[in-house]
Amino acid sequence: MAPIRIISVDDHPVISDAIRAACERVDDIEFVSGFSSLDSVPSPFRSPEHVDVVVLDLSLAGTRGLAAVESVAAWGVKIVVFSATAQALVAQDALDRGADGFVNKAMSTEHALDAVRAVWRGERPMVGVDPLPDAVRRLTTAQRHLLRSMCAHGTRSAALAGAMGVRPATIDNMVNDLFNELGLTGNDRTREALVRWAVEIGFEV
Repeated sequence: MAPIRIISVDDHPVISDAIRAACERVDDIEFVSGFSSLDSVPSPFRSPEHVDVVVLDLSLAGTRGLAAVESVAAWGVKIVVFSATAQALVAQDALDRGADGFVNKAMSTEHALDAVRAVWRGERPMVGVDPLPDAVRRLTTAQRHLLRSMCAHGTRSAALAGAMGVRPATIDNMVNDLFNELGLTGNDRTREALVRWAVEIGFEV
């Protein structure tokens, strides 16, 4: 059986070097190349003809975060996100946007290679990830979208309405529902408090 061909995209060369070294100790995974940003990956490596799995960091220059996941997914290759975060929300969102597996960098590079094997078998591993908080589990998809939009676009209803394609009054109602859902009262019942909580949980990617 031919080895699984991988590239690493990480702005820390030591990470790509560690993955390369780990691949040299096994026969079933071939390290093709490493790149410091998604934008620096040449066209031939953006195709399943040359690459099977991309090991992708989220904190990159240029195209980064969930946008990077979506871009790589469009290449038609499998993706293992290898990220410094252990936040379950980030991991789940990465899988929802097109990643096939997620590994926290606190784990060893061998765990990353195990995830490469797993996604190649059709599995969706999440390794070294914290449990998803109950408060996040209760949120609707629309509420999660709103919180992510607040992290990206600020707290003004008009800006959020434009980003989400709804009316400002709808945003106001959704914000009030979030206050109630999260139990925010008194001085904590502010949009700024919502943004602080959202950033803490991992909505800002």
